[in-house]
Amino acid sequence: MNPFHLRLVVAVMVLATLAGCGSGTLPISGKVTIKGGASPEGSSVSFNDMEKQIGDSGRVKADGTYTLDKGVPPGKYKITFFPPSAKDSSQPQPPSPFDTKYQNPKTSGLEREVKASGDKFDFELDPPGPPAAGS
Repeated sequence: MNPFHLRLVVAVMVLATLAGCGSGTLPISGKVTIKGGASPEGSSVSFNDMEKQIGDSGRVKADGTYTLDKGVPPGKYKITFFPPSAKDSSQPQPPSPFDTKYQNPKTSGLEREVKASGDKFDFELDPPGPPAAGS
């Protein structure tokens, strides 16, 4: 192979590698509501691939929409939600606007498969359950 062809082959291989080496993440967004129509503004939503130990999260806006901060690669994800934190550490933690089952990937019951760029996943969460006996 002459030097020109060798350089051309190397250049094509480098470009092909770079094209496939992007972040590999896909933007994910959607809308979150609580049954009855309220938005859990300020809550966080997390997508977690439990096998690969990867994931990403984002915040729920006033209108209920969210976008993951960095996105995630294609795969199956367990979804969890966490209520907003107190605005000041001297303040008590506000009550969760949704059932606490959504804070654990084993009990949330929410799983989605990310397949394509721009996937949108909407969620309707149960409101908080009654207080536990003895609370």
